[in-house]
Amino acid sequence: MAKNNRPFINGVFCIFSTGTPWPDLPERYGGWSNSQRRFISCRNQGFWGKILEQLADQRCRHAQ
Repeated sequence: MAKNNRPFINGVFCIFSTGTPWPDLPERYGGWSNSQRRFISCRNQGFWGKILEQLADQRCRHAQ
């Protein structure tokens, strides 16, 4: 696992907030191929769903 996951996470945000294709991901986020591979691996392990659940739980707690 990478020591600093921030560039990867920011790269994922970049992809989904701008619609940028993976091959056009700016280098500052890491290599696009590795980033795409990591994203798919996280998706297959249910990581993104868990993140969304946590965010939804936090939002509900703050709304009360």
